[in-house]
Amino acid sequence: MRVKPQANPALDVRTAEGTVRGWSGPVASHWTQIPFAREPRTVAERFAPPRPPEDFADTLEALPRRMGTRHTLSVTRPAGPIPADEQLPVIVFVHGGRFQEGHGDGPWYRGDAFAESGCIVVSVNYRFRFDGFLPLEGEPLPDDFDATSEPPYFRAIEDLLMALRWIQRNIHAFGGDPNNVTAMGQSAGGTMITYTLGSPRAQGLIHRAVILSQGAPRVPWWKRARVAKALLRGPMTYEHVSTLSHERVNKAFKAFARRYPTDCAVGLFPHTPSNMAEVPLLIGTLRDEFVRMGPAERIDTAYRNGGFLRRAVAKALIPHFSAHLGAPMVASEKERWAQYCEEVEPPRPMGRAIGDAQIRRFGLETAEVHADKAPTWMYEFHGGPGDVRERGTDAQHCADLPLVFKTLDVAPVSVGRFCGPDAPRRLGPLADRFHGIVANFAKGVDPDWPQYSAGTGRQTLSFDMSDASEQVVSDPLEPVRRFYLPRPQWEKQGRPSSRA
Repeated sequence: MRVKPQANPALDVRTAEGTVRGWSGPVASHWTQIPFAREPRTVAERFAPPRPPEDFADTLEALPRRMGTRHTLSVTRPAGPIPADEQLPVIVFVHGGRFQEGHGDGPWYRGDAFAESGCIVVSVNYRFRFDGFLPLEGEPLPDDFDATSEPPYFRAIEDLLMALRWIQRNIHAFGGDPNNVTAMGQSAGGTMITYTLGSPRAQGLIHRAVILSQGAPRVPWWKRARVAKALLRGPMTYEHVSTLSHERVNKAFKAFARRYPTDCAVGLFPHTPSNMAEVPLLIGTLRDEFVRMGPAERIDTAYRNGGFLRRAVAKALIPHFSAHLGAPMVASEKERWAQYCEEVEPPRPMGRAIGDAQIRRFGLETAEVHADKAPTWMYEFHGGPGDVRERGTDAQHCADLPLVFKTLDVAPVSVGRFCGPDAPRRLGPLADRFHGIVANFAKGVDPDWPQYSAGTGRQTLSFDMSDASEQVVSDPLEPVRRFYLPRPQWEKQGRPSSRA
């Protein structure tokens, strides 16, 4: 039976807005769901810039509550009293979820292990779905937003910027160093960080970054605006949308998201890593990101093991859908594409096309650009030799989360689904290793393998999820670069307009 957290007066911390009272966990101290901005109440506020948090006269008990709040953050630090002169490294975690779901207080994101490693973790929530990512004409903008020097405006990025400013004002009271902040994001959260680092207003708020399997929309917003307009029953303007009911906005997004099952329905676009500030970067992906996705799994199973008719149908569908995802299907490239898909056992071309198009190409694109201007280290997880599916060691999307947070013992059904059988025992050493790399990186210690660089063979640390071994390899994502970034358009483009 789980013991309900109790507020502990010994963990009272004075912030700029008032006193927050934390609670003591088994190995760390916690302050959960502290407001960093005012929670929107009206639809107009849902589509407006975030407002500064209100001061509170009474002590705020920062205890776990329902996971519906979007303008809150949670702090985890080493247990015990806070020394007045303590300056611990700070890790700011931004969760993923296709820009439409998730919460920073999810069970896998428990910051206890980082606290034991001498770090403070701040998990941040932000607006998602239409609230965070629906571009609107005539929407109110922050006073300090400059369209001539900023990436396109998104309210979710404003939320993250406000949370980072809260950290600058207040984290010293928790024993953290505001001048040593590492931003760490997974999937959509990873792209939130790389995008935020493109804003001049983020200068001094983030000092290094860790990006885990970042993802982003493949299709620009303008190709979907007509659908959103129809579902919202009016023009894509702040004036119109702010008059709608909460129910109409929520219902419209659900219908909108169903239209785009193979892509992020909303999110940050365009992906322009060339805008990022020159901070040290640790970035990586998993080789089998989406190979077990339902439709892909069915098509790939038919491709490998089906009867004559099912194989014929699968072979016809795979080129069609792969081309839709961006894989090369011209005659001169088909054989090379097929050879690449056959390299990992069992062959799963449909799943590989989805993972490469939705995740791996963005991480690779970021590393390629950023390595030319700042220290960059790249890693990759893979499932080991032989039939990774039969063994259950596929390196799937999200499998890195219980490794970096050392939460392999949390939610065992989900851990088994993403990390394979007997994960706590089999992957315990790998979790220790990967977590240690990130914790040390937050402390300013460079990773212990060569920096990623085209000039030195794009060396990457490769982790084997079947036996927790590792080795430095050269250019493991070469096929992704060849097929998805042959002559990257982003090299030829200048700064995007303020509304793409």
